Amino acid sequence: MNTISFKFESDPDITEDVTVSGISGQIDVALNSINSLDQAATADTSSIKSELDRADRDTNKLPARYIIDDTTDNLFTTRFLIDETGYITINLTSMLSNSRLIKFVEKYKDTSMLSVTINIPKTTIYSSFTGNFKIPVRWKKDVNRGLTFDPYDYADENDSIILQSIADQITEFATLRRTYKTIEDVYLLIKNQFETQLIGEIDLKIDTAKTYEPKNFKTVITRLLEFQVGTIQPALEYTKTAKLTTEYDRLNTMNTLINVICKMYPDVTIEDGEGIPYDSGDRLEQDALS
Repeated sequence: MNTISFKFESDPDITEDVTVSGISGQIDVALNSINSLDQAATADTSSIKSELDRADRDTNKLPARYIIDDTTDNLFTTRFLIDETGYITINLTSMLSNSRLIKFVEKYKDTSMLSVTINIPKTTIYSSFTGNFKIPVRWKKDVNRGLTFDPYDYADENDSIILQSIADQITEFATLRRTYKTIEDVYLLIKNQFETQLIGEIDLKIDTAKTYEPKNFKTVITRLLEFQVGTIQPALEYTKTAKLTTEYDRLNTMNTLINVICKMYPDVTIEDGEGIPYDSGDRLEQDALS
C-alpha cells in the first residue's frame, strides 16, 4: 500500500559482467494535474534536446507529450539503494498526510498524478541519470487511514529504466550548456508571457476544490467589501461604544488593510458581489429579483 517501484537494468551495450545492484540515488516527489496527451508520459534529459529540435520555433510551441494544468512544490525526498533484483521501492505513506497534497487531490481528483524525479550520480561504469516520471496512481479515501493508493510498479506498465554506459555521457561542457540554454530560452519566454497576461486580470477563473471558494480575484475583492460592511464596520461601532480599546485598534487595522487592497481595484464595488451573507432575507430576495 502507498508504494511505487522502479526497475533498473544495465546498458545492453556494456559487455562487462556488471550489475546495477548497490547503486544509490535520490528521489523527489511532487504532484501534477495532467491534461493527458499520453497517459503516464515520461521525459528524461537525454530526450529533451531532440524534442526541442523538433519544436516549432515560429509558433513557440513547447515540445510535450502531456500538458500540466497545475503542480505542487516538492512534497517528499528520500535516498535509495537499488537492490539485488534491480528494484527500488519507495513508501509514500508519510507524504499522504501533507495538507497541500490532500487539497491538491481533492481539487483535481482523477487527474492528480505523482511527479517522480529520479537522480543518480555518475559511477565508474554508468553515466549520471536524471528522469521524471508521471505515475497515475488510483487514489482512495479510507475512513481510518485517510488518503491511500494501491502499489504501483512502473516496470509493469512501462519498462525498466536503463542506466547508460559512462562512454555515452556528454563530455563537452559546450554541448551541455547549449542544451540548457535552449531550454532556458523557451522557459523564460513562456514565463514572461504567463506573468504579463496575469497582471491586472482579476476576472481569470481558477479551479477550486470547494464550491464556496472564490473562482477569481474579483470575487475576493467583493467578499472583502462584504466582510467589511457586514462585519468589520459594525464591530468597530460596537467596540468603540463598549470601550474595548485593544479590540477596536485591531479591527481598525483590519479595516485599513481591506481598504488598501480594495483601492487597488477601484472599478470593483460591493454591488458586483454575491450579497452580504448577514443581510435580511427580504434584501437578498429583492436582489435576486432585480
